[in-house]
Amino acid sequence: KSPASEGAAAAEEDVLTKVQRILFEDEEFNNRLESWCTERCDAFDIEEGAEHKLEFTSIHEEFCLLFESRITEALEKDGHSVEEFWQKLTKAADGDESYFGEAFLLQCLAATVNYEMFVMTMRGLRQSRK
Repeated sequence: KSPASEGAAAAEEDVLTKVQRILFEDEEFNNRLESWCTERCDAFDIEEGAEHKLEFTSIHEEFCLLFESRITEALEKDGHSVEEFWQKLTKAADGDESYFGEAFLLQCLAATVNYEMFVMTMRGLRQSRK
């Protein structure tokens, strides 16, 4: 590898590592998410097979925006962009072996923004509060 490609690889790792830290180590953000979910979980029916309300979609969109705004804020603070982050994750998703470890981050993000998974989580949270 050339020094330039090593430097580029280090910069790419920084973008991905930054987001990993937010998701897995930022206690303040995680506490804020937990509070946010707790405040809204009562809207979610507990009954299995209950129809999804339009409200669920709106709450899910708000949840995704919370993640997006936090990630954007952290990346831009360090001179990175969300587009840059998604490009790196796309390489991981496409099987680029140099990004093998980041594939897990991609799976976590997908699970986080997956609507069905979100509804199951919110229903579970509501059930646990009874």
